[in-house]
Amino acid sequence: MRWRKKTLDEMTGRLAQLGLSQCSVCGTGTRSILRFPVVLSIGGVYHEDQQRAEPDMNLLFMVQVTCSICGHAMLFDSGMFSGEGEQAMVRGMTEEEEAALEAESGT
Repeated sequence: MRWRKKTLDEMTGRLAQLGLSQCSVCGTGTRSILRFPVVLSIGGVYHEDQQRAEPDMNLLFMVQVTCSICGHAMLFDSGMFSGEGEQAMVRGMTEEEEAALEAESGT
């Protein structure tokens, strides 16, 4: 599973609007978004077995932004970057297949 190219571009633009085009720690490095989401488990551990599942458990998909020089990393809630119902991630599809699908659908 990875972020869609369109989603990555939108996230990069939004982070630049927030003033995060350079590292807030070293001030020299450029920030880059990891193309894979960071999965953060809240309130318990995920189990495939529903009988052992924690009722208060929740998974958050976070956006990781990392400095190219010092390695400082920050996490952002991906829900803040995409609209409700918008598909932000793709699974089992190459970047070329994604580009072809988007060109075909016009999105």
